[in-house]
Amino acid sequence: QPLMAKLPLIVSLGVLLVVVASLAGRYLAAPVSASPQFLTLRMAAEKAPQHVSAAAAPAGAGANVVSPGSAAREPPTVAAAETDSASSFASATRATSSANTPAAEAKGTPWWESNTKVTLHMGILVDESDHLARLPTQLSLMSFCFDEVFIVFDLPHGGCNYGPVRLKGGPETVAKFMHGGELPKLLGEAERIMEKVRALHARHCREPLKTRASIIDYESQHTHNMWKTLFDLEFEPPTDKQSAFPYAFMWKTGMAYTVPFVNSSNEHVLHIDDDISIRRLTGGARAGIGAFVEASVAELRDNKQAVSCQLLLCGENNVEVSKLLKYKTDDASVRYYYTDPHRGKYEWTTIQLFLSTKTRFLQMSPFRMWRHFSESVYAVSAKKAGLKTVSMMVPEVCKSTYGYSMEHNSFTEEEKNEIATEAKKFSTNAVMESFDLSEQHEEI
Repeated sequence: QPLMAKLPLIVSLGVLLVVVASLAGRYLAAPVSASPQFLTLRMAAEKAPQHVSAAAAPAGAGANVVSPGSAAREPPTVAAAETDSASSFASATRATSSANTPAAEAKGTPWWESNTKVTLHMGILVDESDHLARLPTQLSLMSFCFDEVFIVFDLPHGGCNYGPVRLKGGPETVAKFMHGGELPKLLGEAERIMEKVRALHARHCREPLKTRASIIDYESQHTHNMWKTLFDLEFEPPTDKQSAFPYAFMWKTGMAYTVPFVNSSNEHVLHIDDDISIRRLTGGARAGIGAFVEASVAELRDNKQAVSCQLLLCGENNVEVSKLLKYKTDDASVRYYYTDPHRGKYEWTTIQLFLSTKTRFLQMSPFRMWRHFSESVYAVSAKKAGLKTVSMMVPEVCKSTYGYSMEHNSFTEEEKNEIATEAKKFSTNAVMESFDLSEQHEEI
């Protein structure tokens, strides 16, 4: 009887413990915080519909080609009017269907499969759109089963290049291409290549592949809002003329590298420049990029100071290694390096080929030095945020230029047949547009 009298109290305490455990679990499971003003933008991007009715999409608008790997994984179709401009760089999307070979029918040599869903991102200039043809070759060399392939086209917008020199482009060039007849053709060509990419993936992987191609819409208010949110404009205040069209005053890729870390479907993103590739150093089951991806995922999980993992150039004593200090070697003989503090006060950063997460990358925001060399922007911002870049030398693979890769990798007959591709080259006919430019862009 005394126990029965206390039963209501025991039940109440039990309910209270469950509630406390639930709240604690949510807190502990929460991702590392990004800058407060960016979180809303990132969450909006994650909720963005990926599949919009082609018939409903406004003609000539900036567009996304989205091709989920199978009908089972395809998001619901929505009307273009329902697409919030704050949820995607593109102001509209165009849907394409895609089929994939079921796992039981996969025929090629198995590629590396991971428990982590990873997006492969590659940025391409519109005027170098024929580089799309490199995508099947890159996937074949990597021999990794990505969950998503995300291609972003960048329009000439008058940014800064090495020299420093000014590039062609600006509002006039952007408007002509975005509202002319070439944009739908470009995205159609991208989808043709993506169809080949999905077929290649299906021959080697059990899970279907999502593919997307989009173009940065420099006319949209959303892109302008992203610029204001991503960069620390109080640290380097823009003039009124710079604010009107800031992309002409930035480094040429100032916006392009941020796209995958807002709009990718997955938390983990592997970026590779379109003129960079890899050299396979071994064959067999560990050939390709898989060992680097898995080591990077583990490093970002265990090392809370790591903001990105960078694959190093080929060669034991290359110019990149000379700037670094080795801090560990793991059981798979992967060597990990930090920036040598005696060689520079900022984090040594390369964005040619690296893996990061959306959450960790955005911890660097708002980025310092919005007008400057992209790698300098991230190097300074990582230091400001108390984060470190981790460079890695992996026994199975190393980084190289695309040309070097083609010269030093050997391909089987199966691979040669799978990757043979040509892509059409589009031109924006960019013109040199005048801006009131007095500042210089130099590496910090």
